[in-house]
Amino acid sequence: MLEKFWYETGSNYFPEPGKIKVATCGICKAQMEVERDALRATCLAEALAGRKHRCDYFFCSRQNEAWHQRIHCLKMDVYREAINRHDLINLEKMKKAAKKEILKLLKAHATR
Repeated sequence: MLEKFWYETGSNYFPEPGKIKVATCGICKAQMEVERDALRATCLAEALAGRKHRCDYFFCSRQNEAWHQRIHCLKMDVYREAINRHDLINLEKMKKAAKKEILKLLKAHATR
């Protein structure tokens, strides 16, 4: 089982309007920006169907930065490997290497 660290990959959320006051980015832990009571599609299926609904749109202002996207990719790679469970020894090595790189990226960029 993966610890919570690997599941925190979100840099945008779409809760019902007014349900959440403040949200923290799952990548860099920064407080997220918010667009309240937005009318928008919240998933690919909804967008393809041309549907929208009211929601609060929380997003990380850093989500388009290369280091932020790299952390997301590293976490998703580990998550996918854990689900597939092909090689548990490789998974532990992968987690260790990914976590080392993630912490280095956060130290260099997230504290600014």
